[in-house]
Amino acid sequence: MTATILTGILASILASIFFNEFVQWRPLVVRKLIALAVRRLPGNQRDRYLEEWTAHSNEVPGDLGKVIVAIGCLVAAESMAGKANVFERVFAFTAVLFLVPALALIFFGLLASGTRPLHVTHSEDETRLRFSTPPTLLGSFLYQTGLNDLPMLLTVVAGRHSLGDFSLRRILNLLKDEDR
Repeated sequence: MTATILTGILASILASIFFNEFVQWRPLVVRKLIALAVRRLPGNQRDRYLEEWTAHSNEVPGDLGKVIVAIGCLVAAESMAGKANVFERVFAFTAVLFLVPALALIFFGLLASGTRPLHVTHSEDETRLRFSTPPTLLGSFLYQTGLNDLPMLLTVVAGRHSLGDFSLRRILNLLKDEDR
C-alpha cells in the first residue's frame, strides 16, 4: 500500500517536472524542428519556408500546438523531399514526448533494483535498444507486456528502424487476451 502511494506521488512529481520542463524547452524544440525541416528542403526554398513556418508556428496558440505545427513542418519537408517513413518517425517522436514520464519511471525503477537499465545489442546492420529484463517482478512485467521495447522508439525517431520492428504485437495480444 505504501509503495503504491509513493509510486503515485513520484509519478505526479515527475509529470509536473516534465510539464514545466516542456514549457521551458518548447521554444528551442520548435526552432530546432523547423530548422531540421528546412534543411531537408532544396536550397532555393529554404529561406522562404523558414520564414513562413516560423511565422505560422508563432501564430498557433498554446505550447503543444506549436510543437505539433513544427512536427507538421518536418512531415511536409520530408514529403516535399520525397523521404520515406515520415509518419512512423513523427509518430515515434510524439510517442516519446508523451511517454517520457513512463520511460523515466521504468528507467529509475530498474536502476533502483540494481540492474543496468538499458540493454544495447549491436550487430552489423542494426542496433537494438531495450530496457533490461532482470529476473524480478518488474523485469518479468516489462518483458510480458513488451514495455521493455519502448526505447526502440528512439531508434525509429532516428530512422534506423521502423515500427514493424517494434514489438507492439505483445502489448496488443495481451490486451486482446484480457478482453476475453
